[in-house]
Parts: sequence; C-alpha cells; structure tokens
Amino acid sequence: MLLRPFLNDASSCASYLFGCTTHARLAVVDPHADLVGDYLAAAAAIGSPIVAVFETHVQARESTSSMPRWPTATSWSSGTRS
Repeated sequence: MLLRPFLNDASSCASYLFGCTTHARLAVVDPHADLVGDYLAAAAAIGSPIVAVFETHVQARESTSSMPRWPTATSWSSGTRS
C-alpha cells in the first residue's frame, strides 16, 4: 500500500497519490493543476499507472483542480456513468 502526500505551497492545497503497488494501480485524490507532472513522475518511478482520480473539494474545481487535464495527460478516462 502506498500513500504519498503532495503539497502545493502557493495554495496550501494537499493532494495524495495512493494505491496498491502489488496490483499496479494508483489513484490521485484532490489533484492540483500545478502538480500533474509530479504525480505522473512519481507513478512512473513506482512503475504503476494512475487509473483513477478523485475530487473531494468540488467547490475548488474551477481554480485549482487538474481534473480536466487527466484524460489528455494520461490514458485515463473519466468513467462517467449515466
């Protein structure tokens, strides 16, 4: 099990990379737009892909969230269900 915090000093926003390295699956919680490259680099160093992204601060989504960038930054898709 992996749980790695990331802190954006400018906004004091915390986000987390977590997952299971045995099953090679990672997720990001509350991704910050300025840290997308850091999450991807950490995942590459670990050798596991990021397969999910969770947003818990939906009120901050417009200003700091990197949610809109994930489908283009990786092969991840939103997985929206109707």
